[in-house]
Amino acid sequence: MKRGITFIASALIFCSTLDGQVFDPSQYRELVVEKEFKPLLASMLVQMETGGAKIFKQPDGSLWLVSIGLTTVKPETATELLRRRTVAKAKALANAVAELNGTQVKSTVIMTTKDKVIVHDGVESGITEEMLDETIVTEAKGLVKGLPVIASWLSKNGEIYFLALGKKLK
Repeated sequence: MKRGITFIASALIFCSTLDGQVFDPSQYRELVVEKEFKPLLASMLVQMETGGAKIFKQPDGSLWLVSIGLTTVKPETATELLRRRTVAKAKALANAVAELNGTQVKSTVIMTTKDKVIVHDGVESGITEEMLDETIVTEAKGLVKGLPVIASWLSKNGEIYFLALGKKLK
């Protein structure tokens, strides 16, 4: 009975929808996924397009972590293949740490206004210049060990490379 419930739960996760979207592997180029993570990725449609991480609690009580990183694709060379894998993995690790430990966000907004009045031949004119400078820094601190690569793919247009890391936490 428990096996049947687990299968049904996995099937529901695999077939889950988000704003009418259903997981369609043909939307991704060169999609390679570890079998046990396919249902989890299927429920992360937004993250499969933008990156991010998610912790899943399964019906059997187990906890699973899936984290996705991405980078742009440049002309294919051996160096580029290594760069894309390294950058996407680093971003996936950062997303995993943020999901597990939370993030600290610092925001600074500076608005500057400069007014200039010019009088030329008795005619007065003015110029106002406004400048908005905004800096947002998001920090996540922590350590994640033993997150293997569980999937990789390219966006449909081939311009973005994605790499997913994941494991059973408990």
